Amino acid sequence: MKKNALEVPGCEQCVQGFREEFAEEFGIYRPAAERESITKKLVDENKKKDC
Repeated sequence: MKKNALEVPGCEQCVQGFREEFAEEFGIYRPAAERESITKKLVDENKKKDC
């Protein structure tokens, strides 16, 4: 059920996209793909150090 009679389908996704864009601009958010690549890189580096 909609919270507001004026709510448009898909508006929540749009708002979330804007939030992510603003957060990226301020340096407090990274896309999931970027976070995963950074995590994999860090794990690989730690494995090399342990050997």
